[in-house]
Amino acid sequence: MSKNLNKILDVREVVIEVKYGDTTGNGHNDKISLIEIHENNKQHKFTGEIFIRVENGLTGHIDRIDLESHTGITYKLYLGNFTTNYKEDILVQGFNYILEDKNNNYIFSYIDRKYKEIFNGHKFLEEYIIEAVYKDNYIIEVYCKRLNMMYLITIKYYNKKWLSKIYDKFGILSINAKLINTDLNAVYPIGSTWGEEFGSQEELYIYQTLISHDKEKVIAIIQNRLKWKNGRFVVILQNIAVFGEDRYKIKTTGI
Repeated sequence: MSKNLNKILDVREVVIEVKYGDTTGNGHNDKISLIEIHENNKQHKFTGEIFIRVENGLTGHIDRIDLESHTGITYKLYLGNFTTNYKEDILVQGFNYILEDKNNNYIFSYIDRKYKEIFNGHKFLEEYIIEAVYKDNYIIEVYCKRLNMMYLITIKYYNKKWLSKIYDKFGILSINAKLINTDLNAVYPIGSTWGEEFGSQEELYIYQTLISHDKEKVIAIIQNRLKWKNGRFVVILQNIAVFGEDRYKIKTTGI
């Protein structure tokens, strides 16, 4: 709750979700609560303030983690062993039901006696930038600079009327446009399947959507698999999935 006494009188806490798990590694389960602040009146209007409260199961000490919030975001909590086996980290999945291509995803871990942000979906997008452009002969070129990987997608079997807006009758590009790479659609925890060299911690599976320049077609889904390694999350596998029949081909190349 806010330190300001007047504000305390004007608002109230609404507990959205509660999880229990050992997030500090002291052998005792902590209480992790997702809390929204609402006006303390008949309307109970959401103020936009949302945070996580962690109550230490051994000492009773309270920690607060503030979250970014605006209209439309719905948060969910997940506890997982992403960094070690002896404590659980807090994954916050933020889904925006108004702006579907804008989601907030974070992971917080107890390090040096405080909860620190160790994953931020927005920062991930800045590091692993995806660029996609149309090329002659009905090709889409998808490039991830950070991984130095290029993917070529053949779209010649797409709807002819739609293709005619992009190519001439000889398959030569007639517009200058980039495809749209949306925000993180989702961040999901998955079990480790990579053997002892990567450890037994849980991994992250991240989906991004590649949309045509006119927003009429979903071209592909970019799938990223992340693992905690050497003090940070790194992509250990990246794939691209396309919709349709087998004739919609993808070629992968390392540059």
